[in-house]
Amino acid sequence: MTTAIRRTMLAASVAALALATAPRSSEGAAMHLRLTGSVPAKDSVVVAAPAVLRLSYSQVPNLKLSRVTLTGSAGAVTTGTMTLGTGADSTTLLVPVTGAMPTGSYTVSWLTASSDGHAIKGTFGFRVGAGE
Repeated sequence: MTTAIRRTMLAASVAALALATAPRSSEGAAMHLRLTGSVPAKDSVVVAAPAVLRLSYSQVPNLKLSRVTLTGSAGAVTTGTMTLGTGADSTTLLVPVTGAMPTGSYTVSWLTASSDGHAIKGTFGFRVGAGE
């Protein structure tokens, strides 16, 4: 067998192995932390202001690297000390809302990271009071 044929066969083998072991798109998504849900939910209308914001993730977020802010038309809404849920809720950040939230639109901005340090951030909105 010639050297050129051996090199071609080796290159083809390496390429096949790389394709066979590469993560699929759904596997790759499972490898990184992502927001999976919230209460209040994105774009929802709630009758009463929430006492606690609940942000659920696909993995346990790093509490020390997490930040959540709540903003309305009058500016920032005061929140209490953020905690991590326990048991089945261990992937949920809990943020007590201590400030007033009159009828209106609100934005939640969040930043967190998984145990591997991969940081992600995002925003979503919801409305308190009757929809228009």
